[in-house]
Amino acid sequence: MRYINKTDILIIARNSGMLMIGIGIMCLIPIIVDLLYLEFNAICFLIPGLISIFIGILCVKSLNKYSKHKMRLKHGMIISSLSWLWACIICGLVLYFVTEIHIVDGMFESMSALTGSGITIYGDVEVLPKSVLFFRSLQQWVGGLGVVVLIIAILTKPGTTSAKLYQSEAREERIKPSTKATLKKTITIYLIYTAAGIILYLLAGMPLFDSICNTFSTISTGGMGIKNANMGFYQNDVIYFITIVLMILGATSFLVHYKVIKTRGKSLIQDLQFKVMITLIAASTIILYLASYIVPIELLFTVVSAITTTGASVQPASVMGTWPTFVLIALMTLMTIGGSSGSTVGALKLMRVITFFRRQGCSTSNLRPKTVR
Repeated sequence: MRYINKTDILIIARNSGMLMIGIGIMCLIPIIVDLLYLEFNAICFLIPGLISIFIGILCVKSLNKYSKHKMRLKHGMIISSLSWLWACIICGLVLYFVTEIHIVDGMFESMSALTGSGITIYGDVEVLPKSVLFFRSLQQWVGGLGVVVLIIAILTKPGTTSAKLYQSEAREERIKPSTKATLKKTITIYLIYTAAGIILYLLAGMPLFDSICNTFSTISTGGMGIKNANMGFYQNDVIYFITIVLMILGATSFLVHYKVIKTRGKSLIQDLQFKVMITLIAASTIILYLASYIVPIELLFTVVSAITTTGASVQPASVMGTWPTFVLIALMTLMTIGGSSGSTVGALKLMRVITFFRRQGCSTSNLRPKTVR
C-alpha cells in the first residue's frame, strides 16, 4: 500500500489553502507602512500577497468536499513543511520585487526571518525601505510563534485538523483542553508581551517604528535588527536591559506564562527549564566576566542572546571576534542548548538537555558495582 495516495494529496491541497490565505494576508500588512512613509512599493507586496490568497481560496473552494475527510498526522506533517516553503517563496518574491535582489537571495532572507535564524544577505539594512524592514520584523514575529500555529488559530475551525497541524509543528503542550483554545490563549500571551515591549522601548526613548520592529524581532528570538549595529546602535543600557527581559520571556514556555497569573508567579519559580536557564545565564556571565575584559552589561546581553538563540548584539562581529576563544566556545555552547520547550527559541531546547543528563546519571548509577554483604 502506498503511504500517500490521491485522496491524501487532495486533503493536503485543501488544508494548505487556508495557510496560503494566511501567508498572503501577512504580505499585505506592510502596505500600511509603505503608504505611511510614501515609499510607493505597495504593488510589490500586493502581487505576491494576492497570488497566495487567490491560490489558497481556489484550493479551499474547489476541494471543499475533502474537508470532511479525517485529517491524519502524516497530512499535518506535509502541510506544515509545504507551508514554510510556500511562505519562503511568496515572501521572497516580495523582497525580489522591492529590493531587486536575486529571487534565491530573497527566499533565503525570508526563510532566515521566518525560522528566526537571523542571517541576512543585506550588507546595509539601513538603506532598505521602512516597509521592508517592517516586513522582515513581521516575518520573525510570525515565525517565532510558528507560521502554521498562528494561521490555524485564526483561520481554521476547532477539531482534528487544528490538532494535527499543531502536532505537526512538534508542539505537544496544551494550555487549554482543546487545541484551538490553546492556540488562542498562546496568541493572547504573545500579543500582551509584544505590546508591553513596544511601550517599554518607547519609554526608554526609542522611536515608535524602531520600537515595533525591535519588539517583533526580540520577543520572537529572531534577532534581525533594523540597524547595521543591531541593538548596539542605541548605546542605551536601559534599552539593553529591556531587550534582555524580552529575550528571556520569548525563551520561556507559553504554558509557564499562562500559569504565572493563576499561581501568582510560583509556576515561574517552580519551572525546571526556567530555573536552569536563569542559572546558566548567571553562571556563564560571572565565569566569562572573570575570564575576560568584556563590559558586564554587554556580556550579560550576549549570553542571554546566545542561550535564547536570538542573535541580537551590542557589539559588531569584528569586535566579538577578538574576544577570548574560551568566551566564544561558551557562547556557541549556549546557542546549541537553547531555551525552554514550548517557547519561540530554536536549538536543542533545555528539556532535552536536562533529560539527556538525567538519563546519563541513571545509567552511570546502574553501572556502579553493588556492595556484597
